[in-house]
Amino acid sequence: MKTNLRLLFAIPIFFLSFSGFSQDVFWQETSANASNVSGKLQKLSILKAKTFTLNDLDFKANLEKKVSAKGNYVLYFPGENGELIAFDVQESSVMAPELAKKYPNIKSYRGVGSSDRSKNIRFSVSPKGVQSMMVDKKSSEATFMQKLDGDDYILYTR
Repeated sequence: MKTNLRLLFAIPIFFLSFSGFSQDVFWQETSANASNVSGKLQKLSILKAKTFTLNDLDFKANLEKKVSAKGNYVLYFPGENGELIAFDVQESSVMAPELAKKYPNIKSYRGVGSSDRSKNIRFSVSPKGVQSMMVDKKSSEATFMQKLDGDDYILYTR
């Protein structure tokens, strides 16, 4: 009987402990409409890019929830090869206080790579979507992400 009770309590505790460590994946690599992407690439003078879909509502809700906790938190962004990179992120306002009050839906953030401290990211979130710039101290290039249409984003390196 004691063994059954221990097992009964041990199994849920085991699974609950892993749920706290799960990563929130908001980005999915996709193959977007070729004509839409090629037009954007020509406009930006870029030869190679990847496209991703963002679960925008969950991303913004999770970001707001974690920001209200006031502190660093881990957020994943796709890298230039399509892999997800973990960043320790915190809010970093760049607007004057008057403008921030006037436009409360526009926020900016900065982050440092969780496992590779040479990677840095700056991104902003607005009603028009997410824009980001990722730099690596080991490279002279920067990786940018911009919104295409709907939930589609284009990732490119310059």
